[in-house]
Amino acid sequence: GILLENANHAVISKSLAQNLSVTIGDAIYIAGEEYVVTGIIDYPQAIENIIEADGFTPLPANPAFFATLSKDLTVAAQAGATPPNLGVSSVIIVPFRKALEAGGYVASVALIPKDPKSTSYDEMLKLAKELAYALDITIYVSHNGAAKQLSTFSTIAVGGWEMIVIVLVLGALNITTMVLGNLKERTREIYVFSAVGLSPIGVTVFFIAEVLVYAIVGTLIGYALGYGMTEAMVLTGAFPGGHIFNFASAFTIIGILTIILASLAAVAYPSFVASRIITPSLERRWKLKTKPRGDEWEIPLPMSVPTESEAKGVLAYLYEYYTGAGAVKEGVHIVRDINPPDYENLTLSLRVSLAPFEMGVSQTADIYSVLDRRINRYVFVLHLKRLAGPRNTWQSSNYLFVDDLRKQLLMWGSLPSQEKQKYISKSKTTH
Repeated sequence: GILLENANHAVISKSLAQNLSVTIGDAIYIAGEEYVVTGIIDYPQAIENIIEADGFTPLPANPAFFATLSKDLTVAAQAGATPPNLGVSSVIIVPFRKALEAGGYVASVALIPKDPKSTSYDEMLKLAKELAYALDITIYVSHNGAAKQLSTFSTIAVGGWEMIVIVLVLGALNITTMVLGNLKERTREIYVFSAVGLSPIGVTVFFIAEVLVYAIVGTLIGYALGYGMTEAMVLTGAFPGGHIFNFASAFTIIGILTIILASLAAVAYPSFVASRIITPSLERRWKLKTKPRGDEWEIPLPMSVPTESEAKGVLAYLYEYYTGAGAVKEGVHIVRDINPPDYENLTLSLRVSLAPFEMGVSQTADIYSVLDRRINRYVFVLHLKRLAGPRNTWQSSNYLFVDDLRKQLLMWGSLPSQEKQKYISKSKTTH
C-alpha cells in the first residue's frame, strides 16, 4: 500500500482499523501528523510467520524490554530469555524516511545480491566474514532456507612454552632447596615451640605464614625489578623504543605462582619434623576438674596471685567485666544481679541465668580468693548454687559460663602493670 518513500502513507492491522473505525483512504494522526491509510493487513500471521535469518520476525523489537528504546519504565526479561518482537496489531507501517524523521532507528540491514542466480554461497560467506571483522557485529547469511551466524570473539594464544618450562623447573627447584636449607637449620626452634605448648599444626601454620610472606614480598620485588630493567633496557637502546612491558603476561603470572607453590612445597619437611618432635597433648579442650554435689558446685580456677592487694584488684576487674561487656553473653549467660565486691572477705557474688534461657536455669555464683599456704599465693575458687532449672541442663550449661570466667582471669595476666595497678587502686578506694 506504500508507493512513495516520503509520502504520508500508513498500513495498519485489521484490528486497529476496527478500533479506529477507519478504512482505506481515511486519515489517521500519528504523533500529531496526518497519514492516509493505504493498506490494511487482514491476516497478521502472513507477516508474523516470516522468520528472517537472525531468527526473528521483520517486525520491530518490543521497546518495553529495552531502556534505550522505551520512553517509559522497562520490563525485566527472564534470565536467558530473548525479548519478543511486537505483533502486527501493535505496529503501524510507514515509509522508512518518515519513521527516521519521527525518531526511528535502523535495527537491521539486509544485503541482497543484485543477481542472486550468479552469486554463489561462498562469495556471500566471504563478504559476511569481511563485514564481521570490519564492523565487529553479528552477521547472518541465509542461503536456500538455511542461516549461518558469523561473529568475532577474543582469543588468547599462548606460545613459547618449550623455552620457559625448563627455566621454571630449575627456578622452582632452586627456591625449594633454598627454603628447605633455611628451615632445616631452624630445627631447634621447633623444640622451643614445643616447650611453649605449640601443636604440630601450629608449627606448620607458623612456617607457612613465614614462607608466604617471603614468597609474596619476593615476587613483588622481582616484578618491580623486572619492570625497572625493561625500562632501563629501552632507555639504553637494548630494546626497541616501542617495546612495552606486558604487565599481565601469562608467563609472568605462571612464574609468580611457581615460586609461591615451590616455597609452600618446602614447608612439608618441617611439618613432618614437627610431627615427630612435638608430642601433641591428648586434651584439646579445657575441662572442669570437679563435679557438682547436689545443687552446689565448687570449682577451682586456674589463677593465682602473690598478694592480697592484687587479689582485690582481680575482683574489681571481674566486677567491671560483669557489669559491662560480660553482663550479657549471647549463648552463654545473662547477669541478673550483682553485688559490689566484698574486699574484706575477698568475694564477688552475682546471680546469673544460663543458656538456653528457655530452660529457666538460674544460679548464684560466688567468686572468692583464699591464701593457699602450700604455695603462699592467693588462689581463686568459684562456688555455684542452682536456684532453678533442670539439674542436667544446669551442669552442662555451666561449662561455657566457667570457661568465659577462666578466659577473663587469664587475660588479667596479660594486662600491663599500670592497668593492674588501676584496678588495685580502685579496690582500695572502694574499700
